[in-house]
Amino acid sequence: MVAFAGCTSAPERSTPTQPLPAATTTFATLPPVGVFTYPTDSSDVVAQISVDVNAPIPLPLLTIYGDGRVVNAFENDWLVGAASDVALQGFFADADSIGLLDGDLVLRGRDDRGQPNIGVYLEVDGRTLNHELDLVRIERPVNLRAFLQRSATTNEFGLTDVYEPTAWINCTGDVCAVGDERGADFARPLLPHEDVDTLADEAGAARP
Repeated sequence: MVAFAGCTSAPERSTPTQPLPAATTTFATLPPVGVFTYPTDSSDVVAQISVDVNAPIPLPLLTIYGDGRVVNAFENDWLVGAASDVALQGFFADADSIGLLDGDLVLRGRDDRGQPNIGVYLEVDGRTLNHELDLVRIERPVNLRAFLQRSATTNEFGLTDVYEPTAWINCTGDVCAVGDERGADFARPLLPHEDVDTLADEAGAARP
C-alpha cells in the first residue's frame, strides 16, 4: 500500500512594504554641438578659396554664398549648386579643426620672400578672416593641404549644374577685359557677386 503525503496550501505572497528603487540608468549628456554663424544674404560671400595664376586677377576655385549657393572650378568646367546648412557647418568645422578660424594665417615661402599664391577668405561668427598661403608652406598646420585640395579641387558639395556666367573676364598679359564670350590667354567667369565696373577698377579690366 502506497501512502501519499498530505497536501498543504501554497504560502501567501507577501506584499512589499517598500517601493521599488527608481531606475538608475541615465544617458551621458553630449557636449553641445558648435553652430557657426555666417551672413545669409544671396550676395554675401561667406567663403572663398582663390589661387594666383600670374594674372592681374586671382582665380576663385571655390566661392560660397550666404544662401548656400556654391560656385566651384574644375579644370575647364565651372559648376554651381546649393549646399545645405549642414554641409556648410561641416565645412566650417573642418576649417576650425586646422586653425583657420583662430585668426589670419600668413605662410610665405622659403626665407619669407615667397609671395602668397593661395587666398582663403572666411566670413564666420561675425569675423572676417583673410589667409595668405604659399604652396611651399601649407603642410603646416597639419591637414591644411588636404582641406584646400578637398574643398577647392574636388566636388565636395556634389554640384551638378554647369555655371553659366553673365560675362567672362579675359586677360592677356597685364590687360584684362570683360566680355560676353570666353577668350584670351586667361579667362574666368564673372561671379554672381562681382560688379563689372568695380572689378575693372580693381584689376585694371574694362569692357572691350
